[in-house]
Amino acid sequence: MTTRLLDPEEFMAHRETLENPDDGTVRDAFTRLPKRGSIEVRCRWERRLELQRILMDMGAFAIRLCPLADFAEVQITALKGKVGACFETGRGATYAGAALAVMDDDHHLIVGTIRVCEKTGGLYTLPPYHRLLTVTEGDAALLERLETDPILFDCNTFEPDAERLATQAFVPGTSGELATPVFYPGPFSLMVLRDGAILRRGQCTQIATSLVKDLQDRDDLLVVPPIRTQEADRPINYPTAFRSLGAGCLLSTAVTTTASPATVLGETSDAPLSKQALAGLHSTSDELRKRLLRLIEGSEPYFILTGSDPKDALGCCPNTQVGEANRLVDVGLLASYRENAAADSCTTTIYAFAGEITVRNNHPFEAAQGRPEFTVNATTRRDAAAVLTRTKRRLRVRQTVLKGVLLLLAGASLAIAGRTALAPFLPARSGFDTALVKALNVTADTHRLFVCLFHGRDTCTACETMGRLCRQTIETDFAPLTRSGLVVFREIAYDEPGNRPIKDRLGLFSSTVGLVRYDHGKPQAVRMLTEATWILGTDDAAFVRMLRESIQNALSEGS
Repeated sequence: MTTRLLDPEEFMAHRETLENPDDGTVRDAFTRLPKRGSIEVRCRWERRLELQRILMDMGAFAIRLCPLADFAEVQITALKGKVGACFETGRGATYAGAALAVMDDDHHLIVGTIRVCEKTGGLYTLPPYHRLLTVTEGDAALLERLETDPILFDCNTFEPDAERLATQAFVPGTSGELATPVFYPGPFSLMVLRDGAILRRGQCTQIATSLVKDLQDRDDLLVVPPIRTQEADRPINYPTAFRSLGAGCLLSTAVTTTASPATVLGETSDAPLSKQALAGLHSTSDELRKRLLRLIEGSEPYFILTGSDPKDALGCCPNTQVGEANRLVDVGLLASYRENAAADSCTTTIYAFAGEITVRNNHPFEAAQGRPEFTVNATTRRDAAAVLTRTKRRLRVRQTVLKGVLLLLAGASLAIAGRTALAPFLPARSGFDTALVKALNVTADTHRLFVCLFHGRDTCTACETMGRLCRQTIETDFAPLTRSGLVVFREIAYDEPGNRPIKDRLGLFSSTVGLVRYDHGKPQAVRMLTEATWILGTDDAAFVRMLRESIQNALSEGS
């Protein structure tokens, strides 16, 4: 299967054209469009940001604002059609313009080359992005899986990409440098220039004159006529804003900090954490726990997650961290702020502790729900840090104890596991070969290596982790052999009645991994990885390395 290309005609065939409409007319027209279409709105200069905000909130993308009549009017064009979930197909996108980075209407921050999902990669091939982006082809194997077993794409990259942008080598300007008032028409929501200036779509901004020509040639930048020169503001400097405000300085909503809260999201309280909040912290995943500790220890005002709550049936990119964070909001520990967004958008949510986010009604063109401001609640953070740190210590102790127990179990099982480790099959005991053939669905022409996860009927977290790592290893490191069926993954519940001979023969009494090789339907060898599996059970990277090497050895023995 080849990469799917979107047909531009499908967007242009359904078009709404409006002349000086009111807000409701714009919303109605966009809603009338089918799942893919385009809209063109002509309005007075003064209304451009208001109408742009409406289209952004409704999920429009590739928005462009083209000034007309010497900047007295503006023609706004936009597309509708961010349809479907975000799946991984191995595609990448590279920005080819004159700025250092750009951000699209779904908060994808393109710094050099980034990974993109199949949906976004397809959108980037449409005409508004021509000359500005290059998009790679998808991986053939991942494209094939779109039909039967697609892999969800991890969209939660906004904060890491913003941090990566902050480390770039910016060219600082000088105090005496000439400035030129310019207007960026789109299709990106903003650009970060090589001197760090943030240039937002639809706004007049003063930038270094030395940067203008290249941006005109490669990004369609416009110089503002004298009639609009007074509207041009000095730009925000990204490195400076990032150091003081974090990644949120890039969002269309102005993120600031304040010492005088207004409308507070979540209850502000110096009382001890509630039982529900404590329970929520104790059950927090390791990944979110680390992010919360970083928030507290670094005195960061907030953190940002991209993706939808897995409970949201309409969400395009489920993110388990978003689900966890939302549950902490429900129990009153965290507060959240999210800009208006359509159901098919990659949602970006700002989180802080309860009582730390305030909302002020500011310029309506920035965000309909107001602007978030932040103030740190030291009491809540101190209490949360104490719980998270204790949890961290307990996890370390549990891992140390678990390793010790696993070593003891491994030692006790060596005599049993040694009967089969690295050994060819002996003549089958009664029922063993039959049970194994049935469990693996072996036929007379089967020629493959089975990576087997043996576990009880009641699976546990460790079993699920081993299964995930096994699939990840063969799909990543042995992709061609996996696609051809020469290496496959199987799960065998050894305590099922029909698998009792397997359990007895292999000495199984807890979850483990083994490699079983068949050649033309005949059993050749079994390699049980019991000892290594238990010893490395708490180190994912080491487990993957061990499994990769074991599979390579088994394949070389069978060649």
